[in-house]
Amino acid sequence: MGSFSIRFRTRLLPKRSIELGVLVVTLILIPTIYMFEMFVVIPTVWKSWPLFQNIIYAVGFFVFSNIVTNFVGLITTCTQVPQEVMSTSRPSMEWQFCDACLSYVPPRSWHCKYCKVCILKRDHHCLFAGCCIGQFNHRFFIMFLIYIVIGTLYCVVCESIFLLKTVDLVTPLAPLKIIFPAYAYLTGLETLSNECSILLYVVNWIALCGTSWMLHSQICMCLRGQVTHDKTVDSFTYDLGKTQNIKEVLGNRWYVAWIFPFISSPLPSNGLEWYTADTWRIKCQKRALKTQ
Repeated sequence: MGSFSIRFRTRLLPKRSIELGVLVVTLILIPTIYMFEMFVVIPTVWKSWPLFQNIIYAVGFFVFSNIVTNFVGLITTCTQVPQEVMSTSRPSMEWQFCDACLSYVPPRSWHCKYCKVCILKRDHHCLFAGCCIGQFNHRFFIMFLIYIVIGTLYCVVCESIFLLKTVDLVTPLAPLKIIFPAYAYLTGLETLSNECSILLYVVNWIALCGTSWMLHSQICMCLRGQVTHDKTVDSFTYDLGKTQNIKEVLGNRWYVAWIFPFISSPLPSNGLEWYTADTWRIKCQKRALKTQ
């Protein structure tokens, strides 16, 4: 199966106001937390370790650049079923009819009520990106989650040390400073700068817990060759083995795809046709016989 040409989305802004709001907050928080870590936390926590501090700067920039570029790839890559392949006649028995589009669509393609189009290998509609996760941007989504987890985990650890050095948390009123930062500031219990630090610390904890759960779910489905629909109906129809399942998401060059999102890693499937577990096993058996 050859690869299908990747296209870019013509409309990048989400259609729903709640998604637009979440997107704006996300685009503000990511660089804000990065700048806070680089210019406030690192110089304080690693002040006595200048060499290690420089290493953290380099690694931090690498993680941040991957978060940003994977997010860009996620929201700019078109995942919908191309109009030229949609047909009122059924190309094969695996294709299914979409009542909304009034057309037959490829297997593993599902209609999104928010995007109002059918999506190739649809996993789910992402609230943060305001678009669907499908065949061509699934790689970006998983790598975005991986680097967010790495980044927020580091932030939580370093900010814990930072807050212990700069904020008095060994008092009975410490929970008040964390749970109600605005109240703590307005009542003079803590300074504005310290409360902002605490607020970012809480945000990082929430992001770490939320993205860790999503990443765990995505990795489990990826290793089983599933998308959300397959998991819901407990289907393993497209389970081709762990290695091939990873390639179906990250591409044939999956071993370097993690370094940077725009490293070429062509997908083995074109999004229109899919090997099932049975047809893939037959193909592997034929390949093994040829090599004997």
